[in-house]
Amino acid sequence: MREYYDSVRPKYVAFARRVPSFMGDPDVAIPSKPDADTFARLHELQGLFVLPLEREGLAYVGFSFRASWEPEHGLGLMTHGTRVVAIGEAAVSFDLDPAEDDLAGA
Repeated sequence: MREYYDSVRPKYVAFARRVPSFMGDPDVAIPSKPDADTFARLHELQGLFVLPLEREGLAYVGFSFRASWEPEHGLGLMTHGTRVVAIGEAAVSFDLDPAEDDLAGA
């Protein structure tokens, strides 16, 4: 999650400076280089999805988060075992496409 956060942060900060109502103060909502505790407070788990697809006996599991820096779409992860298959907006957490793409590439 941190790598994704760091990669999208410049885009979100630029947008927040143009549209202050989007997230408020970007230095608070999406701070630069937050420590682990601060980073954790920026996210709140909203949903857990076990998909009806499996690989090697393990289901694909999605995690949906409320994110202070993405108030409209949140943050989503699709995982398989210990791997992150996809990361993006919250919809990634329950979308079958990333899991199906992962299966096709197996």
